[in-house]
Amino acid sequence: MKNLNLQAIDYQSVSGTIAAQIRNNILDGTLQPAQPLSESEIAKQLGVSRGPVREALQRLVQEGLLVRIPNRGVFVTDITPEDIAEIYEARQTLEARCGEKVLAAADDVLDRTVRELQAIVDEIGPAERSGRWREVVELDLHFHSSLVAASGNSRIQRAYSTLIAESSLSINRLERWYPSEDSLLQEHQAIVDALASRDAAAFTRALDLHYLQTLTENAGHDRP
Repeated sequence: MKNLNLQAIDYQSVSGTIAAQIRNNILDGTLQPAQPLSESEIAKQLGVSRGPVREALQRLVQEGLLVRIPNRGVFVTDITPEDIAEIYEARQTLEARCGEKVLAAADDVLDRTVRELQAIVDEIGPAERSGRWREVVELDLHFHSSLVAASGNSRIQRAYSTLIAESSLSINRLERWYPSEDSLLQEHQAIVDALASRDAAAFTRALDLHYLQTLTENAGHDRP
């Protein structure tokens, strides 16, 4: 047979592409918590064999976005209020350390970080006043992810990205937890102001208050 102009297919890249698509469907709310996923149906819809789909699902199980239950199948992870409390505690711990690193960084790094965070804060108010709550959640997560990224620690960033993914799993629940518009803006602005003034104590207070408010809202909404 005549040689064709073909490129080798990387099995891992196929499963990675499938995993990325399923991940996006989970994080944007298309796939809901506890919703089952069918390996055969996904393979049929994508026009691929079940092998790379199985690999993709296993990758997402390892990330914590899916859970495999013996004799039942694979489901989107259902995050409980207790899970969210643990996730936020871990996020706060990592962000506190990242804030310390940013405050100790060179002036240009700190100034750039402050500008980036301020730009995000400036978008939160209009989004919330317009009732675009999903955008508010995304901006909030982007704010905190940007703070962590500014630390320059790639391992902390990788650990934090998992926590952000787990937070996004419960995006519908997160809407109910969010404080009032004024409170949300004030808390984020306080974090930015503390960084801008290189005030480590003020940064710690602002971060602690922000997470305390979130966890208090969580406890209040889920109280019997």
